[in-house]
Amino acid sequence: MSSPMSVLEQYTELKHLVRSHEQHAAEIKAIKATAAAEVLSARAEADGARAAMDAAMQELNKLKAEVAALRSKQRERKSAADSSKSSAASAAADAAKQDAARFTMELCLFREAAAADVLEAKSAAQAEHAATEAKWAAEAEAMRQHAATRSERHAARLRDVIASEEAWRASIKNVVRRQRAQERLLAERSEHEVRTRVQEEVRRVRDELLAEAEAREARHEVEMAAVQSELSEARTALSDFERSVAETLSKQGRTLLAELEWGS
Repeated sequence: MSSPMSVLEQYTELKHLVRSHEQHAAEIKAIKATAAAEVLSARAEADGARAAMDAAMQELNKLKAEVAALRSKQRERKSAADSSKSSAASAAADAAKQDAARFTMELCLFREAAAADVLEAKSAAQAEHAATEAKWAAEAEAMRQHAATRSERHAARLRDVIASEEAWRASIKNVVRRQRAQERLLAERSEHEVRTRVQEEVRRVRDELLAEAEAREARHEVEMAAVQSELSEARTALSDFERSVAETLSKQGRTLLAELEWGS
């Protein structure tokens, strides 16, 4: 037969366990709030990247207008050259042929360099994308394997997600810096081909950034849904435990009363 002091010690121990679980639930709630704030911050940075791309498009439109003005001036010069004497026209034609040949040669060299740059950029992007996908797949597999473990595992996984998010932000900043550097370099080169390549590169980078941001946001939503599901399961388990504790305490209380009545 249990003594009243033993029952009181059991009640105190169970009470400490309940408080420990309540504190644990509060920590999980704080971790969830922190992760949600990080997701909102990532979305804001993606919006900033979109705004930067829009500014780049405006700059390209301005460059197009300058190219159109240069072409208009070239047409005016050609008209003035046609009205000059035949000797001047012949000399201008020879000079134009030389300029055209030089421009054609420079354009071929530029196209070859541009093709090599594009191929290298594609290879690097594909390798980086494959490495990122492999890393995310490994993280997802680790998260699925540790879904039913203790709350410390959940906190570690959230820290990994936050670190991955910070790495993703750094990669976006690096891409934007590289793109701006390429734009400054291309602005010093030939007119039509350079403008066309810049426009295509800006569109491609913008599409890649938007697609990557959307995919990243979707993955974060899936991860947050998994965490919420696990938190719901933890709450259910805690509720079951509290109910079991209440039932146990009720039974022990009744037993204690019966023992006291029997002893009296």
